[in-house]
Amino acid sequence: ESADRTIALYEPLVEGDIHRAPDATTAEFVKLSQNAYRDVNVAFANELARVANDYGISSREAIDLANVHPRVDILNPGPGVGGHCLPIDPWFLGQFSDSLDLIPTARRVNDGMVDFVVELLEGELGSLDDASVAVLGVAYKGDVDDARHSPGLRLVDRLMETDAREVAATPDGGRWVGDVDVRVHDPHVQTDDVDLVELDAALTSADAMVVAAGHDAFCDIDPAEAADLMDGRVVVDGFAILDGEAWRDAGFDYVEI
Repeated sequence: ESADRTIALYEPLVEGDIHRAPDATTAEFVKLSQNAYRDVNVAFANELARVANDYGISSREAIDLANVHPRVDILNPGPGVGGHCLPIDPWFLGQFSDSLDLIPTARRVNDGMVDFVVELLEGELGSLDDASVAVLGVAYKGDVDDARHSPGLRLVDRLMETDAREVAATPDGGRWVGDVDVRVHDPHVQTDDVDLVELDAALTSADAMVVAAGHDAFCDIDPAEAADLMDGRVVVDGFAILDGEAWRDAGFDYVEI
């Protein structure tokens, strides 16, 4: 009866077909399957990005060529996935099943992409000790104001963990290295989870800039103006949304996932 009433409510409002699942469990399973499908396929793209980096080639150029095949449609890699659906929902499929194998692997790959970003930063800077990093974007996807479970927030947390790496004990009880100065900017998000600053404040004296959300506004950043503000010349573009050639022409080491 509830399904009948729901269909009656939506039929006048939607253009697409309304499909009735045989029961509520199947309906929930369908929704979780859709989110898990996305998560697994993003994880495949992200794994290709990490492997391509080991071979010194562009994962995106390779993926574009691979997608020429009519039965291949690889998604774009990035610094991870966020929101509530992809990071959380796939786990619900295992609530009453011990048969999950691929899904936990995909979750581990996607959550581990922030570590890959840190590896790229360390590779470009040589070390994160006493480095200043501008993280642009803590929304979970471009041009939204939702920061739940976002790669940008995880990256900030990861850099803060790097900030607190303990090294061999000293006579005064040990010291801390990796003093990372993390500045965070997002033109859309308002959150108490992290201190946000204006773009110029984030870039001023920064050694590196990381694009951690695909906001259109970041495409308007002038590389020459950024060079005037920053001390370093490193850009890690998590979504390949910037004009890499323009940033390289401005003297930056531009790296995209």
